[in-house]
Amino acid sequence: MIHRCTQTGSGFEFQVALIISLLFPALLLSQSLVDDLAIEVKGTSREFSFTNKESAFFYGETHGGNKSSWQGFNVFGHEFLDDYDLIVDGKRVERKSATKVIVYPDYLKRFYASGIIEELRLVDSLPLFSVTITSLKPIDVVISPYFTDGRSTNEFEIVTKPEIACIARRTHLTKTEKENYPVWLVVHGPGFLPQKKESKRNGAFSPIAMASRRARSHTLTFCVANEALAGELAARTYISHKQHYHDLRRARMEKLLKETYVETDNARFNKALAWAKLSLDALMMNQVTKGIFAGLPWFNNYWGRDTFISLPGATLVQGRFTEAKEILRSFAAFQQLDSMSSDYGRIPNIVTTTEKAYNTADGTPRFVMMAREYIERSGDTTFLAEVYPTVLRSIEGTLKFHCDSLAFLTHGDAETWMDAVGPDGPWSPRGNRANDMQALWAQQLEAGIWFATRLGDVTSARRWDGKLKLLKENFTKYFVNKGDVTDHLSKDGSVDQQVRPNQIFVSTMLDEQTRADVLHDVVNNLTYEYGVASLSQNDDNFH
Repeated sequence: MIHRCTQTGSGFEFQVALIISLLFPALLLSQSLVDDLAIEVKGTSREFSFTNKESAFFYGETHGGNKSSWQGFNVFGHEFLDDYDLIVDGKRVERKSATKVIVYPDYLKRFYASGIIEELRLVDSLPLFSVTITSLKPIDVVISPYFTDGRSTNEFEIVTKPEIACIARRTHLTKTEKENYPVWLVVHGPGFLPQKKESKRNGAFSPIAMASRRARSHTLTFCVANEALAGELAARTYISHKQHYHDLRRARMEKLLKETYVETDNARFNKALAWAKLSLDALMMNQVTKGIFAGLPWFNNYWGRDTFISLPGATLVQGRFTEAKEILRSFAAFQQLDSMSSDYGRIPNIVTTTEKAYNTADGTPRFVMMAREYIERSGDTTFLAEVYPTVLRSIEGTLKFHCDSLAFLTHGDAETWMDAVGPDGPWSPRGNRANDMQALWAQQLEAGIWFATRLGDVTSARRWDGKLKLLKENFTKYFVNKGDVTDHLSKDGSVDQQVRPNQIFVSTMLDEQTRADVLHDVVNNLTYEYGVASLSQNDDNFH
């Protein structure tokens, strides 16, 4: 289905035309939508990232060596490679000397003088990336892998044979529960011979180099695995079928763009929207279980809050209901089930490869809200009974451990979305009853009532409805005063009137005039052409 949106007058009027692809296949397949998204990076070096849709990503610089500690090749929450050096015919190739750099959604391409081209690619599912060097005439190529925290070859276990180098940290050869990530980095390329040659550059260390003699095309693969032999097999398989892997990755992206195709008369907007869809899709990973990375490069793990804020755009509005259901199931499985724990019923704030943390008050309401929205959008009523025990525990746990006599949801100082904590404690303490948390709690109760009513749990529905009415009544009484909305109530009952955008979240609990006042307040005190501030600049704590 193709949606065409045209701009007329001062606003957007959307004209939606349904075109049956079977009648017009040439329109859909005449050109690559992915190729149309190519971005030529000029001037200053820009950061880029690619993921493999599982647990691996590469984060680097377009026109320079990787310069930050979080850049490099990361698999299963651990950095395996900081960067690599490229030497052609005995001379180091500086990325800043590239005459052109083009970034596609699926790979990066650098052009150098003398017709040398460098391509960096990840593929779906496999924990590897490849570097391919092509040239107009035969050249010698040497590629050295660099490790940020390495100092000498003695720190590494290195096994070599023709075309293969297997590298592991000696300290990691025996894995522990806290270090549950793969062991080996396997480097493989047809025609390459490993050379145990130490080199240092920009604070990084390389214990080995891979050298290939005269040829017009050279491909070196970096693959991560628990066992060296498994890594070698995966790398060789990729080399043998690399075009097939590239085509599959490209086809997945083309399919997503075509199934959600939107065209306006603003070409830059069209391109930005397509990039946004593919970039968000790249964060939908399968690390331990299905989820959405909170953001690269720092948050290569799952956060409940971030996941359920992004879930509608990432899945529901695009009709990607299978992915939405898998993500909901993943987080339901992580719910705290210990009825004696104060976290009982909570959906985790963060899920890493080795641990879970429940230190947030808003992830749980958002989970329940998204479970309802998934069912409403998809029509998957069979999910009602499956997810209801999770919904039930989430509400009962809150009522037992995090609800006061006024029906307000209570929480810690750093358990809202403003959760940054420094050496002296939370930077923006909002305990123990923030306004946005009350609005989310109200929506959690509403969704719970919706579930209970459809499944015949009349007792729970009535009890929750009573709490919801009390909550709304007390919210108006304690949080709203002449068009202003209190940011939070402290434990001692004092009122905090800091002006924050959080109050936008409570619009559903306000009358029409107060909603207008809140919007006016946020726009005039917090909104700038470059974004929305999280605190009024007139506040003493503004930075």
